[in-house]
Amino acid sequence: MPVTAGSALERSGGFERVVRTKVGSPFVIAGMEQAKAADAQVVAGFEANGGFLLGLDVTLGGRPLRALPTRDAVLPILRAHLEQ
Repeated sequence: MPVTAGSALERSGGFERVVRTKVGSPFVIAGMEQAKAADAQVVAGFEANGGFLLGLDVTLGGRPLRALPTRDAVLPILRAHLEQ
């Protein structure tokens, strides 16, 4: 059985809830909205093609990064850069 990023997140035990959706950012965004409506504290989504969707405002390096519920492959790179 292949291990996908979604199944790796589920198996990690580091997340209260992992929501699987159909492929495509509109479906991922809808899943993120459902999670927020259910009072999820941290909401993010991603796609196998590298797209990352941020469902809440966060602070990185002491600076605010507003929610970006659109596909963006730059956010993971930015996050890794700010960690150094």
